[in-house]
Amino acid sequence: MSFGDEIMASGHALSVHRKSGGRIVIVGLDGEPRWSDLWAGLPWIVQPDESRAGASAVQNGPQCRPYIAYPFNRDIGCRYSGWRARDHLGEIRFTAEETDFAARATAGLEDFILIEPGVPAQSNPNKQWGRAKWQALADILTGEGRVLVQVGAPGTDTLAGVKLIETPSFRHGAAVLARAAHSILPEGGLHHAAGALHLPAVVLFGGAVDVEATGYPWHTNVVDDGPLSPCGAWSPCDHCADIWAKLSPEHVAGLLPQQDLLRRQA
Repeated sequence: MSFGDEIMASGHALSVHRKSGGRIVIVGLDGEPRWSDLWAGLPWIVQPDESRAGASAVQNGPQCRPYIAYPFNRDIGCRYSGWRARDHLGEIRFTAEETDFAARATAGLEDFILIEPGVPAQSNPNKQWGRAKWQALADILTGEGRVLVQVGAPGTDTLAGVKLIETPSFRHGAAVLARAAHSILPEGGLHHAAGALHLPAVVLFGGAVDVEATGYPWHTNVVDDGPLSPCGAWSPCDHCADIWAKLSPEHVAGLLPQQDLLRRQA
């Protein structure tokens, strides 16, 4: 499952909870309860060891995500429903162990930038800026004396000049993100974590994904505004490839001063 989708699901449940006052069980398309570790500690969502008696059901899961207008598959691509993540802001509540892990892992790293060049293999291929572009961006930033960090499991393919913090879970990675001075991310799980934690970020959307659906206004969203975007394509797309080809590492690096301003205003 997509971590970003599960963060948005927590916000969907919170919106319903605020209207009803009751606790929420998140169910899938089949009506059966679902669970994600990203919902641990959220008091409006019924936890696995708690009774579901009196709880309201919110349908959110594979093939029933509220921001997608179904039917959806990789062949036909994605159409958007008008539902916006920014209006249903999710949350992540870290455990003391996760917070302590992030503090230890980042000790001595002053004003580091968390960078995420990877897009999961099962995700939309049109989210891929390209490894060479990410490396060129890292070279620019390390050349300016910036400290760059990636998070991931042991063996994660790390950009040259970037420190890997090995994280036992996505939640631990998000806890590291919460300590970063800046982040540069593709649209996806860590970008939604930055949204839930109300952290500024430079987020690369490209031309396939609707920034109105999954973007946050306190981020610097790098998105094509041409008439063909968002195309919603989930198979390799010439339109998206052209947009990524035109986006330079120098331009992305130059967006960090804007993030400095947003950070001071946060």
